Amino acid sequence: MPRLPQENTQGTSSVGRHCLSGEPMLSSKTPKESIERVGTADSETAQDIPTPYARAHQLVAEEPTLPAVVRTRRLRESTTTVQCTPIHSRPADDRYDFAYNELNVTPLDEIAGFLWCAGFPDNIRHHIQQSSLGRKVVLTEDSSLHLVWRPGQIFIKPLPKWLLHFDTFNTLVWHPSPYQACLERRDYVRAAALGFLLSYTKLVCYESDLRLAQLHGLIPESVTFKAWVAFADAVATSEARTRVQPTPRYAYGELRLGRLDKIYAWHPRYFRTHFLTGYYQGADLYSTFLSRNSVWLLALFLWATVVLTALQVGLATTQGQSREMYVKAAWVIANMSLGFVAGGAAIMSVACLGAVLGYALIALRVKLVEYLRSEVKVNGLV
Repeated sequence: MPRLPQENTQGTSSVGRHCLSGEPMLSSKTPKESIERVGTADSETAQDIPTPYARAHQLVAEEPTLPAVVRTRRLRESTTTVQCTPIHSRPADDRYDFAYNELNVTPLDEIAGFLWCAGFPDNIRHHIQQSSLGRKVVLTEDSSLHLVWRPGQIFIKPLPKWLLHFDTFNTLVWHPSPYQACLERRDYVRAAALGFLLSYTKLVCYESDLRLAQLHGLIPESVTFKAWVAFADAVATSEARTRVQPTPRYAYGELRLGRLDKIYAWHPRYFRTHFLTGYYQGADLYSTFLSRNSVWLLALFLWATVVLTALQVGLATTQGQSREMYVKAAWVIANMSLGFVAGGAAIMSVACLGAVLGYALIALRVKLVEYLRSEVKVNGLV
């Protein structure tokens, strides 16, 4: 099984830390010694595994052009946890880092033990069936949202051309240069790429699936059904499939977004940061935030209304008034219901206020860092 990036970088080697942060790898050894050390491991474990498809099965003949600037999630080291911060990077500066970020499904791999709550193993409906279920295809470039669905919508990541061009795929994913990849990241990118390609072999089965996928912009329009069948058959029956195990996320197919939100909200590791936002925060509007997180408060209010109404009817009868225990129980339940409703409203108010203050503090910190950097440049401070 491919090794995932470590959650805590304390005690890891310099190779593991720099693979996790995406920074250039510095070593006390000479460049020649570092290359020989990495190259030896690469020749033992990488060169003998063939690519999932041959050059004759590539679907894109012309070398694809990578984006100029992309918005990615860079792992930031901390003393207690590893956080993801969105940044903008240029793929031309580090093409392998671009491939790693494009295929990274670590947010789902880290909760692989709970994914059975969100979906079934290997459950991927083909494209036409998605339409028959009334699901609208929503394009996303985030691999961790690929095949995640909610009522009426399903997120699908388009199949990038650089995965369909043999030389580019071989350079970025399967046999990267020792200068670009350490063993940990190379194995993970391989497993993620293979799982992503296999998901498309199940998503596009019929010619009608291919036409609909091209209409939605998921697959290049130049791909014919004959070429697609040859490509999908090569990937599904390749030797790489038996020797490289896809990442844990791709053991499952379609995943329900609502269940993922609950897993992230109640997981011990993510409870503090994702209890209100869940796995995916679809909008930044407070109205959307309140409507999504006030359902439980509404349910509590309805429950209290029904119980108090029943108690009120009971107290209006002669039997209810004559029983002292019933009157005391009604009094206790009435006060508890009022306390629960008031407590829920207070929690929502504190959550909204905390969100506003949190965003304000983050913005203030960013401005302060920019100011200090400008002072360093102008005054030459160290």
